[in-house]
Amino acid sequence: MSKFITVFLALVIFLLNLWLVLPLFQGEYTQFIQSIEVSYITMAKFIPEFWSGVFGGWNPSWYLGYPLYLLYTPLLPFLEVAMHQIIPTISVARAYRLITAFSYCLVPVSLYIFVLRISKNRIAAFITALSFSILPSFNYVIGEVKAVGNSFAFAPWRLVILTLYGEGPHTIAQVFLLLSAAAYHKLLEKRSFFLTPITALLVAVTGLTNAIGFFALVILLLIIAFVELLMEEDQEVRSEKLRVSVNTALTAYGLMAFWYNFSFIKNFFGEGEGVLGNYFALFPWGIVFLLLLAGLIYYALSRVRNRVFRIPLLWFGMTFFIVGAHYKWGIDYAPQALRLMAEVDMAASTLLGLIIGYLVSVSNKKKITRLFVSPLVIIVAIGLIVFVSRQFLGLEVENGQVAFRIPKPYSHVITAPGTKLEESAEYEVGQWADDNVKEGRIYLTGNYAFWLNYFSDVPQVRGALDQSVIHPWVMHASYQIYHGESGEISEAWAKIMNVEYIVVNTPSSRNPFKDYLYPAKFEGLLEPVFREQGDIIYKVPLKDTGLAKTVNLPDHSQLTVPRNAIDKESILGYVEWLEKGKALSFNEIDNGYGRIEGNLDEGEGVLVQVSYHDGWKAYQNGQRVTVRPDVLGFLLIEPMKTGEVVIELKYGRVFWQYLGYAVTFFTVVYFLYKFMLATKLGRAKKA
Repeated sequence: MSKFITVFLALVIFLLNLWLVLPLFQGEYTQFIQSIEVSYITMAKFIPEFWSGVFGGWNPSWYLGYPLYLLYTPLLPFLEVAMHQIIPTISVARAYRLITAFSYCLVPVSLYIFVLRISKNRIAAFITALSFSILPSFNYVIGEVKAVGNSFAFAPWRLVILTLYGEGPHTIAQVFLLLSAAAYHKLLEKRSFFLTPITALLVAVTGLTNAIGFFALVILLLIIAFVELLMEEDQEVRSEKLRVSVNTALTAYGLMAFWYNFSFIKNFFGEGEGVLGNYFALFPWGIVFLLLLAGLIYYALSRVRNRVFRIPLLWFGMTFFIVGAHYKWGIDYAPQALRLMAEVDMAASTLLGLIIGYLVSVSNKKKITRLFVSPLVIIVAIGLIVFVSRQFLGLEVENGQVAFRIPKPYSHVITAPGTKLEESAEYEVGQWADDNVKEGRIYLTGNYAFWLNYFSDVPQVRGALDQSVIHPWVMHASYQIYHGESGEISEAWAKIMNVEYIVVNTPSSRNPFKDYLYPAKFEGLLEPVFREQGDIIYKVPLKDTGLAKTVNLPDHSQLTVPRNAIDKESILGYVEWLEKGKALSFNEIDNGYGRIEGNLDEGEGVLVQVSYHDGWKAYQNGQRVTVRPDVLGFLLIEPMKTGEVVIELKYGRVFWQYLGYAVTFFTVVYFLYKFMLATKLGRAKKA
């Protein structure tokens, strides 16, 4: 009966969330077209287009090209592709919506399991999950966040970030985040061999789903370790807990090393350098203060008699401090600190659930209070939670009476799918690019950049995930085009990046993100070829639009690396060098495999206007020739001979990918071996 009630309550939570977000299971895309979710759909589109073999391929569509293993954390895009392959009638866009909707319903169930694990109290777990499902976000105490919540009937923040901002991967990661934490907590209690790979696998899946969710998990695991290890009085038990913790951490990394190789970590977590800088800025006295604070926290938690409250108290305090520091002082103590607000709500809901659970458990100690007080506490708690959430649930209070607003709660309004995408400005610009851009690239910003490759295969300078960038100048150059004052320098950068057209958004543009600070700087400089409701498309006078060009190698050695993105002399000198060359035929045979043909004069090499990467190899007459980055980071080929040449250019895997796959392979083999030994030993004991 006890197990039935536990499962039944979890099912109630799941069905409640299913009812709340039922429209999420319909349609293909959100009604909030400014949402970033289209980028995760486009990433799934790239996989069948550009992925090859086990190690991936080359993505030419974003950021002047980059290796596909830098696409994103892989779970969601590959799940979208898999669902589409299994059921072709489900597009990748619809697959995204179905996966994220189902995950949204599962997150409170995972929270229920986590709280049940740390408290062993079903009432506490149920109240926690219910609160997290419907209560207004605790973050609404922050003025800027409250202003957003006010427009969404004070919906739970996790629903706002899923629908308005498109944080689908973060939502999926929360499912595994909480299950990982529950498994780790149980592992520290049981210290079972079989729990180690299970916990490690859940941690790895979290990391392979979303980096923000993974960082949130690291915070929670460190909190559990702080409470369960450092506050453990038995030295021998503490040492054993530390051993299994380290073992689990190493195993978790081993399982995801095939994707989290050094190159990926360097690119994807590069923004963390700013966060580290904020911590270094505390040195020395700030560090001393943090150490004293850690000691005070240790002392304060040790005074909390009910151990169940220690983890959620520290969890809430830490996550809310990180979010609060971002809004109050503009200081980030975590990458993209404001995106931890859903985790703040998890911790706040957990505290509320534990308080109610504690009151019920106290009243259960005596028969008379168990019969009357406990049910009353539960009923009042649920009633108050529903009352506070009345606007979101669609409940109205009129003349002191609560009435259900027919036909649907407000959650159905914000989760309804978008319609008439073909009438959007994003679609119009995407179709224009498809019809007009032939060989070069197009430059767009904001929503137009997000949506372009959903509608079109035209390559662009921007994209939708800046962590994928490997070209050293593309972001600096891009910034100059949309934010710099000089039209001349912006035009030069456009030529350097082989941009045929620049889409400019004036203040009256339909693009929700109007990034241009000086939108008039191209007037009289470039030819406008399209004008529509505040959007202007200018044609860049490229000498030729092909990616492959001849260049003078001795002259290249005289070029200087620009001091910055407005170093006019160096930038215009590069353009002059670039335009002295002539076009070469560049035939893309397959993804990451092209053939360059043409005539090279003495002293000439081949410039391909894509990002240089160690994976590129060039062959002339079947023999390797030198491939290196030019002064700006484009791909420069030095041929063995001149005259009529045929050069094959191929992209292949690199050392860090081999190493990552090897680490994952040996991790799996090691645990399979240990599992067989443990199973054999168990059978021997039974015999």
